[in-house]
Amino acid sequence: MQKLNAIGAAMVSLLLSVAAFGQPTTTTILVDWNPQDGGGVCSYHMGTINTPFMDTAGSNWTDLKIRIPLAVQLREIDGSPGLPATVSVAINGVQVGSPVVVANRETFGCGGYVVYEFEATSLAGYHALGTNTFTFNSVGGHAGNAGEPAELVFTTVPRTFAFDLSPAMSQRLLIHKRTEDTYPSPWQVETGFSERPRFRFRGGVTATTGSPEADVWLRVVDPADPSLYLPTHSANDNQDPLPKGVLMPRGCSDASCRAPSGQPLKVHASPGGTVEVELEATDRYAGDNYYLEASFDDQFTCATAGPNGADTCARSGLVTAWKRDYVETDRMFRNGSLLTKSIPGGGTDPAILTVASVAGFRAKKGKNPGSSVMIVHASRGGQPYFEPGPGDPPLTVDSIDKKSLTVTLSRPLNHAYQADSTPWLSDGVGIITGVDSNDYFTPNGSLVASLYSGAFVDWVPVPPVAGECGCLPFYPNFTEPFGNDRIQMSNLWNDHLGDPNVFQLVGASRSVDELGERLLGNHAAFVYLLRIETFKFINRANLNAAVAAHELTHAWDVNPGFVKDGHCDQNEYNNSLRLCLMRPGQDWDDGHGGIVPQFYDGHIEFHFKTTAAGVSEYLDIRRHMEPVQ
Repeated sequence: MQKLNAIGAAMVSLLLSVAAFGQPTTTTILVDWNPQDGGGVCSYHMGTINTPFMDTAGSNWTDLKIRIPLAVQLREIDGSPGLPATVSVAINGVQVGSPVVVANRETFGCGGYVVYEFEATSLAGYHALGTNTFTFNSVGGHAGNAGEPAELVFTTVPRTFAFDLSPAMSQRLLIHKRTEDTYPSPWQVETGFSERPRFRFRGGVTATTGSPEADVWLRVVDPADPSLYLPTHSANDNQDPLPKGVLMPRGCSDASCRAPSGQPLKVHASPGGTVEVELEATDRYAGDNYYLEASFDDQFTCATAGPNGADTCARSGLVTAWKRDYVETDRMFRNGSLLTKSIPGGGTDPAILTVASVAGFRAKKGKNPGSSVMIVHASRGGQPYFEPGPGDPPLTVDSIDKKSLTVTLSRPLNHAYQADSTPWLSDGVGIITGVDSNDYFTPNGSLVASLYSGAFVDWVPVPPVAGECGCLPFYPNFTEPFGNDRIQMSNLWNDHLGDPNVFQLVGASRSVDELGERLLGNHAAFVYLLRIETFKFINRANLNAAVAAHELTHAWDVNPGFVKDGHCDQNEYNNSLRLCLMRPGQDWDDGHGGIVPQFYDGHIEFHFKTTAAGVSEYLDIRRHMEPVQ
């Protein structure tokens, strides 16, 4: 019973691999589970034998066959014929295949072996590229051989991986949103204001044969910022302190399942091949961008597997962080007045308003009704309202008393209206013709969306709250030192005062000779239409739009380095002959009492200059922390 090629080590693993492009790959590991003692005899066992071995097949195999030559001993100790044995095998305690009955007896000289096979398509708890334990168990008889190893043949079939969000697709990741708003991408995960935003990536493993269940490694790539105003474009330029965010499996809720920032994440695909992960991204820096790469090995050998070392890893579409500006637009009545005396609601007699001025009001004359009017009430912590509201009968002026400064209306009022000792804090009445351009000072925000898109900021209007018309009483000229009149009036009529990420854009009458004004301490911007309308032979709508964009940009606290109250001394990034939008007011003057033409031609841009005291308004906005209030 000699065995000349007995394997003497207690733990042996030998790699035999066969690979062909597009064909299944096999890896064979030989486990010396039945080493001989050197005496040249065969060994047969009843019971359990555990043998450690080192894996070299990795994690992406799809089939495992274990082959062992076996026989039962020729005779038992009492000389009777050897008994059949039920043999099972396991790895790390997990049974592989089904038990087999070994009934063939050895022949003289260690022969008569039959190769038995055990098969599995997956193994729970298997340690890829690590140490595992092979278990041989024989029940009822003594089974063994002459030292032939167990042959573990792992087969890996070609697999592919693809993201649902393909490379041709791109998505916006919103840093913050209002509760009632929706995300621009269905793949963004709902998060709270204090949390970093998350984006869900889903992909699938496809196998030509066998199971698609496999380990997949995913990593974040930070591609170059494509912004046209940047002088250079290079990868790994995200501004967040965690430039590649944090990857985690779908539904991860604690630190234990998160990959370290910038490190790959290993995910085991579902039996159907599905992989789902989430990227926790920047909570501040608009324009930071990301895509994912996937690999079937942790070294990402696919990154250099193509011709001339090209990257062939599966990749997702691009995801870019955006901010969102919510803007409440309020319009001052062009004509009307503030109340100087409070008036109760109800009653049966036509209402008599005591006002600061009766200029512009027209009394009833014969069968011709007087001016149509609207009276508005600020919330002051309660419910705002106005009338006539929806379904109300119209309100017109019956008579005017210039001496007492009273206006008698055509009917009683449904609600009470309030005057204040501080004039601009009073409710008011406006004259309505039904033509908006005649009735309101309306700010023009039409250029803001395209300008702010360069800073990766959305522009989203928010409607007035219930009971509000988005109207302010007419106030002829703001002149209070330190802006107290406009600041207090803004606060009084701002429906979203204190709401995060909400800016207020107000169209108003005038403030001496200012075109517009950002209110310090408020995220509010005033555009003074009466002043703008003093300029003749220009496109005043475009000037209105440029002023609105200029003042709203101040609310982002741009250009701190210039010490010019948020202004700069630079030119547009792509045209050195044109002034940056954020030049101070004196630079808008053409020197002849008019406006420099570029500010009313409908085109506006910011500057970008690396050597300037402030590099760019684009970058200031992108880096500004949210929420802004």
